[in-house]
Amino acid sequence: MMAWFRYCDMYSGGYKKTDYDYIFIEAETEDDADEMFERRLGVDPYGCACACCGSDFSSYEVDERVVNEASMRDGVLVIKTI
Repeated sequence: MMAWFRYCDMYSGGYKKTDYDYIFIEAETEDDADEMFERRLGVDPYGCACACCGSDFSSYEVDERVVNEASMRDGVLVIKTI
């Protein structure tokens, strides 16, 4: 069963890591979503640009309604599996 995972750029180190504020990825598992994230964006979703600022991204599973609402906004990337 597929699920949606949301990644939020935390601006660790004082800068954005991608062109997006929010990234939603549809995948079977969080590990699969992490792999898709890294392949598509060339960034480690669990990287840490600055030890004092913490992780580069926060990530967690969300309901599809959240994805549908957010997809209309600027700064949002949605990666849906076919």
